[in-house]
This record gives sequence, C-alpha cells and structure tokens, in this order.
Amino acid sequence: MNYEATSSNLDQFLEKMLKKTFTWQDAYKFLQFQSDDSWDPFFENVYEKFSLPKRKEKNIKVYVPGREFPSISLTGKACALNCEHCDRKYLSSMIPAATSSQLKTVLANLSKSGKVGTLLSGGCDAEGKVNYSNFVQVIQDFKQTPEGKKFYLNSHVGLVSTSEAQELAKIGIDAVSFDLNLDSEVITNIFHLKHSPEDYQNSFEALLNNGINVIPHILIGANFGRIKGELTALKYLNRFQPEIIVFIVMIPPRRQGVMDSRFSLVSPQEVAKIILISHYFFPHAEISLGCMRPYWNDAFHTEKWAIQAGVSRMVKPTMKTRQWLENESFKIEKLTACCVIPYEMENVAKKD
Repeated sequence: MNYEATSSNLDQFLEKMLKKTFTWQDAYKFLQFQSDDSWDPFFENVYEKFSLPKRKEKNIKVYVPGREFPSISLTGKACALNCEHCDRKYLSSMIPAATSSQLKTVLANLSKSGKVGTLLSGGCDAEGKVNYSNFVQVIQDFKQTPEGKKFYLNSHVGLVSTSEAQELAKIGIDAVSFDLNLDSEVITNIFHLKHSPEDYQNSFEALLNNGINVIPHILIGANFGRIKGELTALKYLNRFQPEIIVFIVMIPPRRQGVMDSRFSLVSPQEVAKIILISHYFFPHAEISLGCMRPYWNDAFHTEKWAIQAGVSRMVKPTMKTRQWLENESFKIEKLTACCVIPYEMENVAKKD
C-alpha cells in the first residue's frame, strides 16, 4: 500500500523522530509514501529540526579519490559473475594487477609517489569471493615497509569463510568495504549467486569477529531499482552500530545508450528517506553517499536532500550541490581519498 505524501503526514514522522518514538514499523510506512512537491520543504524542515541540532554545525566532508586513491583489480578484467548491473565494466577502469609481481610493483609505485591509498578490488569467482590467496605475502610485506604503513588499503573481499577472514586479518589491510545484501532476490537475480542472506551475515560477522575494520555498504535500489531489502539490512546492522555506513545507489545499465527496461531509477526522495531512517537509528554513525550513483538522475536533489537527511560524507558532489553548500555557509572539507578513511588519515588526504 502506498500513501500520498503531504506536509502534514510527513511531519508526523518527523515529530516521532524528535520525540524518539519512531519505530521500524513507522520506517516501513515512511518508505511507502509517494512523491509530490512536499519533499523539498519536508527535508528543509528535517535539517533545521533534526539533522542540524545533532550535527551542531554546518559541515561536510567531500571526497574526490581520483589519482590519489585509485582502484586496483586483482583479477584484471575477469569476473565469473557478470552481475546484471555491472557487466564487468567497472573493472576496466581499475589498475590491473592479476599477479603477485604486478601487485608488488603497483603498490610500490603508488606509495612512493605519495598516493594516499588504494582500493584493492577485482572480479568475483562463482562463489562471490575476491580471491586474495595469491597476494597474501605481497600485501603483508608491503604493509611492513615505511611507505606501506602510511598507505591506506581499503578492500573488496566479497563473501568469506571464518578461516578466510582470519587470513585477511593477518595481512594488514586497513578496511573492508562490505556490500551487505540481504535480499534473496537480489542475490540470485542481480548477482547470480547461489547464496542466502545468512551467508552475507556470516561473512560480515566473520570479518568483524577477527578484528577487521568493516565498513558496511548498502546499495539502494539493488532490486532492479526497486526499494525492497534496504530496511532488512539496516535492521540487521542496527545491532552492530558501525561508525560509518556508506550508501550507494543502483545505476541502471545501458545497452547501446538505452537504459535497460528491467530497471527503474531510484528517486532522490527514496535515497533521502533511507538516509534519514539510518540517521535516526544510527545516531552516532557517519553516513556517506558513496561514489556509485547515477549522476544524471536529478543529482542535485539526491545530494541536497541526502545532506539534509543526515549525510556528513559525500563522494564527488556536483557543482550545483557545491554551490548550494557554499551559499548555505557549509564548512567543506575536501579530501583526496575514498570516503571510508578514518579520522586519523584525514590530514594526509586534505586538499585546500
């Protein structure tokens, strides 16, 4: 059932948040509200009454990874999954390092040239894993060098067993960006995996239990652009209260320049609603709007409402959003890094 969004109806949800009586049942109802012209004044109200008092000052961290924080593919352009939304295209923009000698050279060159860090990524095997077994010694040796100790290694590892998590904990990676997918339809139909939501939970907890800094990523609209399993992931995540949550947004694939008709675009208000719900249930977390999102789909309102709803970190906001931030007297911190870097790394990544 969908509800018509009016200012008075929406304000009821905000009042519950302010009174701290907003429940998960309210969150489901809130997500069902349809779009109309009430969203802009609503999120203005949210910011003034809810987000700004919690934040205490108008500030935002803007991340532009670029050449200072490139991505490396440990599999080159190879991936066994061929996910519906990806079609392996993201791997083609990464630095290939499919052998241990290649990775050793790439890491040495990046660190010696003063880069902040890198994202170790790559294509998955048929089980949804990024295989690190051939690179363990190279990474471990690199992180013991003076350059390696200052160089931030974020990583994609996919699904892992307990023993694999134990091995990853030994090699010195600084963080794992973990895609928390708890919608069985998405796992089967988008990622082409024969796994369950419990497998994702087990992997997430195995990484945490072995002392790895795990940054949960939630893909909004993962089910062909439809909002379906996002709250399930947030409810599960609520027991862990992570310090950072990254939201990314489904980018519908294009075939010969035409958007795949099986997909729909996630609206700006759907993104902002999920972020607002997260801001309420994760009061101490920094919330980031990550790099994967469709910049051609009303990016300004997506970014503006996300900030008003609670985002304090954002990767590559558009010029229109930057102008709005300046007009609204936000303090903008610019960092040449991935949005998951911790506070102690920010001085290295700061850009005037």
